[in-house]
Amino acid sequence: MGYQFNAILAPDSPFVKEYREINEALIAPPYIFLPFLDKYFPRNHVVEGVKYLRGKFAEIIEAKREKRGEDVISRMLDDASLDSREVLDNVSILFIAGHVSPILSAGNPY
Repeated sequence: MGYQFNAILAPDSPFVKEYREINEALIAPPYIFLPFLDKYFPRNHVVEGVKYLRGKFAEIIEAKREKRGEDVISRMLDDASLDSREVLDNVSILFIAGHVSPILSAGNPY
């Protein structure tokens, strides 16, 4: 994506910690099997965590608007058919997809 998250070199960084906490909360078995629980027992900390992560992704996108490179975010910004929200959604999905595959193959949440 043209951005160094330093997830390996700085596993205790606020960004990495927030991602791990949100990921764990999103896949919590009670809420997976009983999704209506969110209606009665809202997890405001999860909503705030997702907003935090999307805010970080938005900062990365804005930095790419200023200084584009040879990466997927810059390519998305060059595509006139994508609006800002679509770029943010795609960056979010790409980030998660890049972390889901190793998680599933290792059979471990991190």
